[in-house]
Amino acid sequence: MLNKLNIILPLDLYLGNGMYLFPNFINYPVSRRSQSFTWIHDLSFEKFPKTVSPKLQKNFHKNVGKWIKRSTKVITLSNFIKSEIQEVYSIDSRKVEVVYCGVNTKHFYKRNKSEINSVKKKYNLPENYILHIGNIEPRKNLELFLYAYASIKNELTQKYGLVLIGGNGWNNSQTYAVIDELKAKGINIVLPRQYVTDKDLPAIISGATVAVSPSLYEGFGMTPLESLACGTKTLVSDIPTHREIYGDSVLKFDPRNINDMAISLEGILLNKTKVTHSQIVEEYTWSSTVDRLIKIISES
Repeated sequence: MLNKLNIILPLDLYLGNGMYLFPNFINYPVSRRSQSFTWIHDLSFEKFPKTVSPKLQKNFHKNVGKWIKRSTKVITLSNFIKSEIQEVYSIDSRKVEVVYCGVNTKHFYKRNKSEINSVKKKYNLPENYILHIGNIEPRKNLELFLYAYASIKNELTQKYGLVLIGGNGWNNSQTYAVIDELKAKGINIVLPRQYVTDKDLPAIISGATVAVSPSLYEGFGMTPLESLACGTKTLVSDIPTHREIYGDSVLKFDPRNINDMAISLEGILLNKTKVTHSQIVEEYTWSSTVDRLIKIISES
C-alpha cells in the first residue's frame, strides 16, 4: 500500500540494520545505519534501447540513476559495463565494483556419448548441430546470424543443423518470420518443442560441434563460458565484454556483418580455423566470485 502511494520507507525499518544485497537493478532505500549493494548487470536500456521492451526501458531510464545514488556500492559484471555506468551516471569509479560470474564445472563438463545420444533423442536434435542458447529477442542478434548460417556452403547446412534453445523473449515476431522463411527453403533449423531442463543442458552443449553467441551487447555472457567448460568450440560476437572476458579462448566475428559471421562459421566447421582453449574456465569460478563479493562487503 505504501508503494502504491509512492511512500517508500527505508527497508531496514522493517527488517533491522544490516547489509542489503539487491541482485537485479531495483533496490529499496535503507537508512544510514545500514548498507546496500545493488547489481547493475548492463546498460542495454540506455545503450541499445530498441533491444529492450519499452516498459522496462522507460522504468530503468527513469529510475536506475536514483537506485545507484542510494546504494553504498554498485556491483557489475565486467570492467566494460563499469566504464559505461561511470560515463552515463557520472559517478566515482570507487563506488562501482566488478564481480565476474563463474561456471559450475561440477555441472558443466564434457558429457559422454551415451548422455549426448540420450538428449538428442529426447529433444529430437540432429546428429550434428550448431548451438545457440539464449532468449529469442533483439539483443541476441539472431536474425542476422540466421541469414549468415543460411549463406554458408549448402553441404554444411545439410550436415550441421542449427539448434536454438532459450526462452521466448519479446519483440521477436520478425525473428520467427525469418526462421519460418528459411525453414521453408529447406534450411535445417530446430527449436525443441519441450522445455530444456538444466539437467540436460550440459549434454546438449557437449553434443554440439560449435556453440555460437552473436549478441550485440552483453554484461558478461554466461553461455560461452558454459560451452567452453563442456569442451565445445565457441564462436562469439566481437563486442567489448566478450573481448574482456574471453580473450583468445574463442573465435570472434563482427555481429553486424553477415559475411564475416558466415566465414567464421565455415572456418570452424571445416577445421580451417585454429581455436585456442586457454585456462579460461579455471579463472572464472563461483568460489572466486564469492571471495570477491565478501571482500567488497567487508571493506565497505
